[in-house]
Amino acid sequence: MPTLFKPSESSLSTDQPNIDEITTDIAHLANRLPDIALTTDDIDDLLCSHSQELTDKDLIQLEAQVQEEAIESQEIASSISNSEKELTRKKLFVAFANLENAMEILEEMILILREVLMLITKFVQPISVTKTCMIARRKMRSNLELIVSLSQKFNLQFLITYFDY
Repeated sequence: MPTLFKPSESSLSTDQPNIDEITTDIAHLANRLPDIALTTDDIDDLLCSHSQELTDKDLIQLEAQVQEEAIESQEIASSISNSEKELTRKKLFVAFANLENAMEILEEMILILREVLMLITKFVQPISVTKTCMIARRKMRSNLELIVSLSQKFNLQFLITYFDY
């Protein structure tokens, strides 16, 4: 068991917990965290490894190592960020291409329905229009309105999906 300080009368009093209790408490708390398996021996080894003072040369090497690790972690974070940006751009490009295709299809459908409505209106005189033709015209108009409404909802849904509003 490493000794971190020289025992004195104040440290031997019953008010102060001993190192074994502290080590056990630290191990217990660490083991409550996920993915950590720590024993009191691990803590003792850590304390023993830091019982000697480091020289200036050791401190300089340690600082250089810390800086290298920081640079490496920044490079990794930067590369992850760039790859995520590329992935996002690709997703947006595909999404816009799909949206454009859908809009072209909807526009073609709207034009066809308008032509059909114009033909019905042109060739069927209002006086001779039967109840069936009137119902068909209403259905076609409601279908046209439904297509326009769906087109608007599709645009809104696309914006919500791809821009996370």
